[in-house]
Amino acid sequence: MAITRLRSPTPRKQSLYTPDVSWRTARAQPLTVPVHSHTVDVFRALDGRRTRRRFRLVAERQLSAFLWYSARSRYSYLDETGRRFESRPAPSAGGCHPHDLLVLRPRRGSLAASMYDPRAHALAELECHKRDLRRFVKHISEAVSPEHGTVVWFIAQPQRTGNHYRFPESLLWRDAGVLIGVMAVVAESLNLAFCPVGATGDPYVAALMATGDNVHGFGGAILGGPFTSSSPPV
Repeated sequence: MAITRLRSPTPRKQSLYTPDVSWRTARAQPLTVPVHSHTVDVFRALDGRRTRRRFRLVAERQLSAFLWYSARSRYSYLDETGRRFESRPAPSAGGCHPHDLLVLRPRRGSLAASMYDPRAHALAELECHKRDLRRFVKHISEAVSPEHGTVVWFIAQPQRTGNHYRFPESLLWRDAGVLIGVMAVVAESLNLAFCPVGATGDPYVAALMATGDNVHGFGGAILGGPFTSSSPPV
């Protein structure tokens, strides 16, 4: 098997300032901040973690807790050069966090697409063509059927990392990997089904987001409602 060898990233001596790509979204709707006792044993969660492919509906409070503990922005700051560093539950090369989250939820016989705002802990409905959304979901379903679950997909803005590193490609993939790992542990801790999906989302992401070639799909996962002891793990 041929392996694509990526060049080793190196920090730029002088950062670039390529701006973020913006989405066409409605006004963001805040999610309720979860209240938990923080008594989950992380070692028990790791020992019990399984991939589960039976996806029940996810209540909004369950989705809120999942996003809060896996992807919210805890704080950010600018250094003396004007570079922004951000802290989230999952580590990211240089604190760049290049992956935005597209969230697809079942709604009245169809799917609603939203973008997660990690700083406001809110969801903003994405304005997109239903045809492009159907093609994207079909692409995901060829790997794993979402059933009644919620799709959480990584939409990469490579320039966030590329502004500060030369040859950032491997950093983008490593960021996606560690984020999906954190999400798997959080889902297990919340008793939610979780299954990473091998598909990347390209080229359907560009059409769905209406951004041309400026953003890329970097995979994602399907989140399901609470599982029972009889739910078959993988």
